[in-house]
Amino acid sequence: MSLVVLSLLLAGLPLWLVFDEHFLGAYRAHPAVLLPSLFVLGLLVAIRPSMDASLEIRTPTPWVRTLLKPVVALLLAGALYVIGCGWVAATSRLLARTPATIVLEVLNIDRDETRRSTCLQRVELSYQGRWHRVCVDELPVRGHLVAGTTLAGIGRVSPLGFHLEALRAP
Repeated sequence: MSLVVLSLLLAGLPLWLVFDEHFLGAYRAHPAVLLPSLFVLGLLVAIRPSMDASLEIRTPTPWVRTLLKPVVALLLAGALYVIGCGWVAATSRLLARTPATIVLEVLNIDRDETRRSTCLQRVELSYQGRWHRVCVDELPVRGHLVAGTTLAGIGRVSPLGFHLEALRAP
């Protein structure tokens, strides 16, 4: 049973990689709201007594053990955040049936000319009071992208957010 639960949790990582790129999450449904709670949960898991016994064998001093606990808590909180984002984005994609057009504001345009990244052009967009970084390499874009302008976002809406499929300058 625990292996099934662990497998389902770990499946959130590839879901995050696949679905989160063009997903604009609704504020209340997004896992970022839960980040402080995830940190506390990670800290509680990291300071459990069985971890002390295993760290005592592998670490040279109590000082190193004291430093490792918050680091492990941060790593667990980050993993839980990414897993949650993946499952929210995938569930939203399954629920997204209604085509819609929304108004987005371009905050910033970032062009990576070094080709170290898989995305050559990222755009920061404002939607429902939150900003989202979106890679526009794979999106069809009509018109010029200029910071400070508004765009029409074309895609599908679900109760959990919006899945961006194209951008159009008005």
